[in-house]
Amino acid sequence: MFNVRRVEYNDFVEFRVYDRPIFPGVPSPAGKRGEGSPRSLEESIRRTERAIYDYALSNTWDWFVTLTFNPDLVDSFNYDECAAKVSQWLKDLRKRKVPDFAYLVVPDLHKSRRFHFHGLFRGIEPLLTDSGKRDLAGRTIYNVGAYKLGWSTATRIDCPVRAAGYLLKYITKELAVVTFNRKRYWASRNLDKPAVTDSLLSHYALEELKSVLEENASWR
Repeated sequence: MFNVRRVEYNDFVEFRVYDRPIFPGVPSPAGKRGEGSPRSLEESIRRTERAIYDYALSNTWDWFVTLTFNPDLVDSFNYDECAAKVSQWLKDLRKRKVPDFAYLVVPDLHKSRRFHFHGLFRGIEPLLTDSGKRDLAGRTIYNVGAYKLGWSTATRIDCPVRAAGYLLKYITKELAVVTFNRKRYWASRNLDKPAVTDSLLSHYALEELKSVLEENASWR
């Protein structure tokens, strides 16, 4: 049981303060798995967002990558097919080409109803080729030479927190409905997780911590 959670990321520490104690292991009233009720859907989205946030900010990233599909090779309207193709490609890349490769990848449901994927990558430099193009910030846009399922772009990450925000914005309610009870992110096994410390503070200690945080914390 706890009412304060301290989460230590790469560059900052986050305090999560709860007005009511949290009891780990107590089932959520969100609904039965598979129901897809509004409450269970919201809970599912929160879990996905928290996992992405934790992985994104607990690791060092170099590249923001976008992967799209050639319709002659992959049915980009079919989430299961797209997810299976990307998942296998990521595994093969680590196994056969860049063993130190690290990734965090999420799907994006485009307004056309086609799926493509975005990710934070590390360790893919040997596979990058200059596309000859620049983004709006003047950064070189690279292609991932080993990606043969369609088209790819990779740009250097300047701000990890902003890059994490980009991934989170793709986890929309619409995507969650389409992918309910399906995998919504891919994280390589060599990623770190944040250090978490739970505490149960008395009412007065909790109020004092809130006061200190209000005065000193920077809000993201």
